[in-house]
Amino acid sequence: MTEAWVQAGTLAVLSRQAISANDCVGTLLKLIDFLVQQPDLAHYGLIKDIRDKIMTLCEAEASLGATGRTLGPKLSASPDTPIRIALSGVAPISFHSILARIINQVVTTYPDEKHESWDDAIVVLKEFNDALWMRFERIGKASLTGSESVLFNLNSAAFAIGEQLLWLWRQIEEIPMPDPDLYEIADGEERVKIAGRLSRRQDFKDEGLEKLLSLHIIAFYSRCRTLLPATANDHDLRECLRSATALGIQALGLGLSELAVKTVETVGRSCSAMLEKGGVKRLVDNCRTISILPEVGLIALHENDSDMVTAIQNVVSSLFSEAKVLAGQQPDAFHNWSAPNRLILERLVEWANGENPDGLFGVRYQAWRPTFTREEAQAYLQMWQGLLV
Repeated sequence: MTEAWVQAGTLAVLSRQAISANDCVGTLLKLIDFLVQQPDLAHYGLIKDIRDKIMTLCEAEASLGATGRTLGPKLSASPDTPIRIALSGVAPISFHSILARIINQVVTTYPDEKHESWDDAIVVLKEFNDALWMRFERIGKASLTGSESVLFNLNSAAFAIGEQLLWLWRQIEEIPMPDPDLYEIADGEERVKIAGRLSRRQDFKDEGLEKLLSLHIIAFYSRCRTLLPATANDHDLRECLRSATALGIQALGLGLSELAVKTVETVGRSCSAMLEKGGVKRLVDNCRTISILPEVGLIALHENDSDMVTAIQNVVSSLFSEAKVLAGQQPDAFHNWSAPNRLILERLVEWANGENPDGLFGVRYQAWRPTFTREEAQAYLQMWQGLLV
């Protein structure tokens, strides 16, 4: 039945029958939503299969857009298309809402040492997220020969899912582990079952969730710069880097220092690639993109995270050196306000002046909200002004 739906939906997409295509995607989303609400969540194989079928329809839409035709007025922001319905989070049922249900199952069953639903919920969570970034990548690559980017919607989904997983990390950290006296359980088989469930919970808390977060955040955001059509505006790519930075900040605040460092290093590599590709022509815009990174260092300073402070210093210093070389090609064009050091530090200057550049706190922070003082911003700015010369 689901195979028939996806075949009908693909034909509807390719023949530009938007209503039929949207109906197919909406029906498949409702089916997943129904399955994850059942008391027995052991339908993970079917849930992942339907997820992939929805991704197939989104990929077909991206391929259509690559030919210069779209289901709506614009590929990246059509009012109703499979990509927007499934990924942007504006529809009542989307990947955002479905994952929220799954995570709620994980959280509510976590404290119960006997409840088998926790095992089911964890399997569903892993299967729903399994290689999801690869499906996002396929959708992005399908649009590469066109002139419009689908990164807006891919980033919407990737950022929302990343925040939901970070929120889950916070809940798992705060919820106490069940601590039954196993020796009081007379039934040996039941005792082994409960011990196994407790061990799996501890493994998930110690390693499993962090690996899931790393795969999702690093895998997608390390590739987003390769998913932008050559003729498309790079605004969506810049927003991807801002989203990745926001996820890194929240990982930092939640104690996931290694993930946070990997995230900002990923953003740094993307910024370096943008500098190389954009050259002198895009230098001003690219330096302003880099300016989001010193803010992360300021937050790390406030949180006393020396690893992140060092990572930011290394990344920003390296990017400044690259930008300085480019600026040297046209020294008359890059002075005063347009000098790379001024552009890279301009957001930090606003923070030091007590202003909000509507970037750091303009982003919605669901899992953890950053903070620092104006005095810290002033001292940190002074340090950078001595380094970037």
